Amino acid sequence: MGIWFAAILCVYKKGDENIDLGSGSSALPLFLAKGGAEITAFDLLNPVEKPLLSTHPNLEYKQGTMTDLPFKNSSFDLVLCISAIEHLDYLPDKQKQVSYLDYLTSVKKSLSEMVRVCKK
Repeated sequence: MGIWFAAILCVYKKGDENIDLGSGSSALPLFLAKGGAEITAFDLLNPVEKPLLSTHPNLEYKQGTMTDLPFKNSSFDLVLCISAIEHLDYLPDKQKQVSYLDYLTSVKKSLSEMVRVCKK
């Protein structure tokens, strides 16, 4: 996990607005917030360990779907999505897998949303 953190630290700048899509209960958003990043941890489900996670003034939790992000165009300097796209094949609320075609559609929508909310 440390190598991911080190690689991301080379990309973001202090004070940038960042989002980590599909963050779950990852420690990455808190790590970046402590390093000076303004970060939104975004996931379909609330993190299971959220009450156990430390809070930070630079860290905000939001809930929703990656296929329809509730943010304005060009809202973020950096969009992170680590190990989340592959989970678009499952509907937790219906507890079932989606078809391959629906999965590909969701991936395309999610990637389009990432581009839309990221500053040019």
